[in-house]
Amino acid sequence: MNVQVHAIECIPVRRLANFSLDHFVSFLTEEDFEQLPSTPIPELLRCNLATAALQILAMGITNISTFDFLSKPDEKSITAALRELTYLRAIQQSNDNTYELTNDGRKMACFPLDPK
Repeated sequence: MNVQVHAIECIPVRRLANFSLDHFVSFLTEEDFEQLPSTPIPELLRCNLATAALQILAMGITNISTFDFLSKPDEKSITAALRELTYLRAIQQSNDNTYELTNDGRKMACFPLDPK
């Protein structure tokens, strides 16, 4: 059996409790390695977009639809995230189709949690 050692992209913190980073490896067979996608899915497309939108608004960027993402999510996902944040009263829409944080939104942006 031909076994190759490859780095792991994301390791949950709870699994690192008994390991040091320089000794933690994953063993994959060559067949398993060949089945992996050639490029990983960008983090922004895997996470809750409402969290990213809240952080972008907290940085003072008021129009997320025109923000220059490296891997831009589709407009439907952006709209859903803004709708969720509006429902939670974390943001409010201005007259010129921009958004701003509410007091609750500023508090929510301080916590590393998904807004729900």
